[in-house]
Amino acid sequence: MKNMQTTLSLISLLLCLGATPSLSGPVAREDPLMKNLDWMRGRWVVQDEGQYIEETWGPAREDAMVGVLRWARKGHVWLYELMSIEAHEELGLVFRLRHFKRGLEPWKSETEGPLTYPLHDFSANRVVFENPERDSPRRFVYEREGDTLTIRLEGPEGEDDSPFVFRLDP
Repeated sequence: MKNMQTTLSLISLLLCLGATPSLSGPVAREDPLMKNLDWMRGRWVVQDEGQYIEETWGPAREDAMVGVLRWARKGHVWLYELMSIEAHEELGLVFRLRHFKRGLEPWKSETEGPLTYPLHDFSANRVVFENPERDSPRRFVYEREGDTLTIRLEGPEGEDDSPFVFRLDP
């Protein structure tokens, strides 16, 4: 009888543990497109005319990539960006970014949340994220050729400011 009670207690415990959410949170699912963005990984640098811009992307892992940007003018940082590319159940891949002033003060225009751009177009070494509800920028275009990463911020008609042309910093 005692063995039967012990067995029932163990079964109850196992059932309870199986129904309990994992303490580590939900298991991330790997998005197949995410691995195809690994070409963005690295530390990319532009330095000219008294400016230094550095954009760094970590590796594509599970369902996300994370990037940061630092922009200095005349030796002083004036802008930071925190960026992510995440797999979203309804939207597919989504590019999000948030701007910060020096001292990590968030831009007032982004108090409601990060800027969000769903995947619009994808090919080898080129990705386009677009939010048709925004005018400027409407699209972010990332394109890599060798050790050069070009980033264009485009408006509704495809016009863009001068593209940012980065070099891979080994």
